[in-house]
Amino acid sequence: MDYKTFVKAVRNLPTPSPVLMKIESVLKEPNSNISQIADVIKLDPAITSKVLRLANSAYIGVSHKVTSLQNAIVLLGDKRVHSLVLASELLNSIAGKASDIFNIDKYWLHSVSAALVAEEIAGYLRRSNNLDKDEVFIAALLHDIGKLVLSQLMPDAIQEAYTKSINRNIPYWNAECQELDHSKAGCYLAEHWSFPSMLSECICKHHVPQSSKEHSMVVSVVHIADVIAHVIGRPVMDNEIAPEIDKFALEKVAFSSEQFKVIAARALGDRKKVDSLLEMFSVSAAMQTI
Repeated sequence: MDYKTFVKAVRNLPTPSPVLMKIESVLKEPNSNISQIADVIKLDPAITSKVLRLANSAYIGVSHKVTSLQNAIVLLGDKRVHSLVLASELLNSIAGKASDIFNIDKYWLHSVSAALVAEEIAGYLRRSNNLDKDEVFIAALLHDIGKLVLSQLMPDAIQEAYTKSINRNIPYWNAECQELDHSKAGCYLAEHWSFPSMLSECICKHHVPQSSKEHSMVVSVVHIADVIAHVIGRPVMDNEIAPEIDKFALEKVAFSSEQFKVIAARALGDRKKVDSLLEMFSVSAAMQTI
């Protein structure tokens, strides 16, 4: 598939559901409230069920049962609910084709791990950099969405890049075709779904954070979280060579290796918390089998 054909194929992919679009519309209103968001989510029983299940999971860790959708949204936060609904919608629209190389469960385990690590890093940086933890979380959760797009539209490209990376002992992204790598594929989808600029930049530039002008700190955090997820053994594909942390990103965040170890342990130490998020995407992977 050539470049022009691929772009056309991305434009033919499904667009966001009316429910997601209504949630985004409500969130943009300065005077919106939890009740309005709940009224929109109720229009989709499947989303309602997922939000309630997550609010009652180890991810939140409340001692009482949450039965009200409004209370669930309060516990999770409206931006977090939106980000999880968005990710779930993408999974439904772009399921990806499983293969010997690309495994959907491993993809989401990597993405969830990166999101939790990025969120933890943002928590440490929030006071000095005004980072929004929810925005950082969704950016890291979706940073590799281009791989899902390629797995559906160009699975041979994933196979070719993976084989090249293993044979040459280089990170997967260094082995991709530069004209159409997973970052560019993600960019096309971000444009198709009208993602905000911050989210689009993280998807497009998470391997080259120095190229980001407007959102370089968030992109740097997502980049580092992505590398950490690889280093601790949660890659998208088996036997991947972990990429190195970019010097620009390292200088931006300015943490030591020991600090990153502590952050990763805090973010991913609770196996049930990670599994709770994986269930949001109907993933069958369990931590003990990965």
